Amino acid sequence: ERDFMLEKIYKIPIPSPFYRSSVFMYSSASVFMALVVFTGTLISSASSLPGDSLYSVKVKLAEPIVGISQITPEAKADWEEVKAVRRIDEAVKLSDQDKLTPKNIEILEKNFNKNVKSFSVAKDNLATTSEGKKELSNKFKTNIREKVKKVQEKVKNSIKKENFNKFMKQIQDDVDKE
Repeated sequence: ERDFMLEKIYKIPIPSPFYRSSVFMYSSASVFMALVVFTGTLISSASSLPGDSLYSVKVKLAEPIVGISQITPEAKADWEEVKAVRRIDEAVKLSDQDKLTPKNIEILEKNFNKNVKSFSVAKDNLATTSEGKKELSNKFKTNIREKVKKVQEKVKNSIKKENFNKFMKQIQDDVDKE
């Protein structure tokens, strides 16, 4: 009789409470889809420019997420420098597309100034001497000035917009204030 009972018990499949639960399946699928959409949006925003629908995602979500991953003050300062250079590159792309409007310039200037201020904060948080901080600040200024100079030489003949020149002048002024 024991064998008969065991045989009956083993023939009956025991469903997993997780496998057939529609709540678990739907919630898992929902979380997965949300993750795919979120990741796709972040990746798509990387190439956006001021005026694009995903630009705010880029500067308010994607870039801060990368910034959080920068652990040391040196890495944070480097990341702010990278973002400042991106703003200059964005201005060039907008100018090439004839979309460098006063509104877009305002957005770029606001973000550039934010990057310069964040660089200063990161620089001030360094556990180094004032000479080391000054050296880092000079490196930042030099890199930005060199980028502006290269951009101005590259686009000197192809861009006849005073908006672009005004933005480049504003960048140089902002960097000098840092």
